[in-house]
Amino acid sequence: MPRFRPIFACAATLALLLATARVKSADPVVLEERYHVGINGAYLPNLKQDTIRRWVRETGATMPRVGMRMDLFQKGMPDHPDAMVSDAAAAGGSALAMLFNESQPVTRPDGSKDEGCKPPEGLWEPVFENGTDDTLANGSAKINPRNQWAVFVAAMAERYDGDGIGDAPGSPEVWYFSVWNEPDWLPWPSRPKDASDKSMRNWFGRGFHDLARLAFVSHRAIKSVNPAAKVGMQLCFNQSLGLLLDDAKHPLAKNCDFIDFHAYGGKGSDDNCFRNDGILPVLKQMRGEYERRKVPLPQFLCTESGVGGGEPGSEKGRTQAAAVIKANVVGASAGLVTVCWYALVDPSWENMGLIADASKLPPDGAGAAKRDAFTAMQTVAKLLPPSTRFVAEIPVGEASHAYRFRDEKGGDVVVAWADDSNGPATQATVELPLSPGPWEVVTWDGKGGKPVLAKGERTRVEFGTMPQFFRSHRQARMDAAKVDPQGLR
Repeated sequence: MPRFRPIFACAATLALLLATARVKSADPVVLEERYHVGINGAYLPNLKQDTIRRWVRETGATMPRVGMRMDLFQKGMPDHPDAMVSDAAAAGGSALAMLFNESQPVTRPDGSKDEGCKPPEGLWEPVFENGTDDTLANGSAKINPRNQWAVFVAAMAERYDGDGIGDAPGSPEVWYFSVWNEPDWLPWPSRPKDASDKSMRNWFGRGFHDLARLAFVSHRAIKSVNPAAKVGMQLCFNQSLGLLLDDAKHPLAKNCDFIDFHAYGGKGSDDNCFRNDGILPVLKQMRGEYERRKVPLPQFLCTESGVGGGEPGSEKGRTQAAAVIKANVVGASAGLVTVCWYALVDPSWENMGLIADASKLPPDGAGAAKRDAFTAMQTVAKLLPPSTRFVAEIPVGEASHAYRFRDEKGGDVVVAWADDSNGPATQATVELPLSPGPWEVVTWDGKGGKPVLAKGERTRVEFGTMPQFFRSHRQARMDAAKVDPQGLR
């Protein structure tokens, strides 16, 4: 993944996020089984926080990241994520917490300078006040105040566990807690090789044994407050994951419910999913570390992915729009919990924002230039809500991709497109297994396309590199049966 932004961008971005999908605490299993469209937010000094929050809501994303910072908590601001988490709950959302700390200057051994997340102090202190890393038999042990990270993460878990005790106003809930952000990042093409390496920008001065301890402390402290919460580790590289799984004192497989990875596969919308360091290749690498060690697989999330954008209607603009939909469809098909689009607004790395440069807009964001990708995000969020489940990938050859979903009413939703490896103008003709009857066609921008009437086991359809949605509803098939009773299955 040969990219990465200064850490202040990460900190500011993630501190101002909001979510829009919610699952009741009484049914956490349902949350695990559902896919959620995700988004990262932004911070710009010229914009009001409410402006950013409004734009995040408008995307329709159901699991945006919400930054939770230890340094702000220590400064007496435990409520700093409240607005975003509360907005998420009010909109029926479920936020993804990103637990991290302030930035600090870094000077590498070669004299080069950078900025990186500041590791917490007291990490090797006992997690609990009883002098151990274990709760008492009745679960009543208190968090050790000398372990500042344990204090912080436990407080965040308590604030958003929805039990009515010590909660944020309105008791909004957070179920997924992702630890740190790119702690193992190294400049391209370097990869972690030694567990004792302490030159990583976002974990500077600490090694992988300390990182394994961070995961352990996070998992133990959060679970002591909310056993149903999911606690995972954010990592860049599968090599890092291998070092953590092999840690002698705190093997990660015992202290991690999910792995949160980032994936950027190139400038093409299909590259970003299928090739290079795209979503599926990185997922395969991460899964492989578990499979080689024959330990149970965790859940997986991708909280950064994206493709640069351009003017509405331009080739780059349409490629980015296609990438937004494809990333979510492919993420859902692979069993990920979410894929979070990297940038809500520009300036951002590679101009991946759904909204073009907003650095000179007035505080209310008036005049914002929303790219085609913003509309595409709204479309995929609407057509693939958490209640719509992935069913199967449909074999259509290597030059195209097709996936079947089922909505809460039992209707099928098929998403298909031509692979853009031969250019964004590529067209494909395939035969899809569509149930007999009328099928509604929805284009990437939410508009209606030419309807399809399926009559046999397979129906020939044409499409390009921009994904198309084919929707069949039971009522539509019933209406068709009145005309042709033999056509109803």
